[in-house]
Amino acid sequence: MSVVSALVLYVVIWWVVFFIVLPWGIEPPSEVAKGHDAGAPKDARLVLKLVITTGVATVLFFVARYGIVSRWIELS
Repeated sequence: MSVVSALVLYVVIWWVVFFIVLPWGIEPPSEVAKGHDAGAPKDARLVLKLVITTGVATVLFFVARYGIVSRWIELS
């Protein structure tokens, strides 16, 4: 697996995991101020979600890389 292939694989896995983690713990605000969207989250906790995404994506990347290098997963 080349460096470019590994980087592309990691980025794809990272974004998929990020979109899975993004809606976790979202709560709408109790009072909506004028000019704010009613669907906007009260506290998005993006830093926590970025840390979780990076950790999970790293583990999944190494599992996928091991499968590719050991020929469990065939790529043409």
